[in-house]
Amino acid sequence: MSEKVYSSCGEIFNDDCACYDNGDTYWSGDKREVSPSDLIGDWAVMSLFESMQEQLYDEVGEVADTFEMSKLAEKELLEAIKDAVDKHLTVRCFGVDNIEEHVMSDEE
Repeated sequence: MSEKVYSSCGEIFNDDCACYDNGDTYWSGDKREVSPSDLIGDWAVMSLFESMQEQLYDEVGEVADTFEMSKLAEKELLEAIKDAVDKHLTVRCFGVDNIEEHVMSDEE
């Protein structure tokens, strides 16, 4: 079972629901961990190539050529980037799924 988190505004969640009084509206949801590699998509390799292309143009001017890489190599590079960010970065927040609105009652 996932950990429940709570919010008084529906946007900023924490694990404490003890601060709500009878009749207060609050939201609950399921805490979801976010890993750095969750934030890296297929666009990452193309973005890297575009930045490198711009830098190459700045270095050598009009003779700058485009980069070529096989689809397999692009996939391997993407996995290497994902592995590196998971190894060296920490996400210090979390996502929330299945958000539901509630009204605090004596029964809760």
